[in-house]
Amino acid sequence: MKESIFLQKMAKLYAQEETMMIMEGDFVTFAVEDETEIGRVEYVMTEGYFSIPESKYYTEATPENPALLIRIYEEKEETEYMIGKLYSEVQPANLDEYEANEMENEEED
Repeated sequence: MKESIFLQKMAKLYAQEETMMIMEGDFVTFAVEDETEIGRVEYVMTEGYFSIPESKYYTEATPENPALLIRIYEEKEETEYMIGKLYSEVQPANLDEYEANEMENEEED
């Protein structure tokens, strides 16, 4: 019986890894206040706690909802700034769409 539960849990974890599409090196979009930002995933943390204890950003990383350390990009250039987000708070970046929006914003300026 215990072996059956173990196998079920392992199958579930394997399925999650197969469906996890965001990995280190991938570009993602995410919300920061009222803005949508873009960045590159530098690190994926699947267990433990992320950030400084007792801060508002302190969160638990789990295999189901990993914490991501993301380098923020501005105007197609990497910045020195990084942010932590949960997997559930980001989306894979559509770089073509991002570049089109950047070009529109430049034309408006």
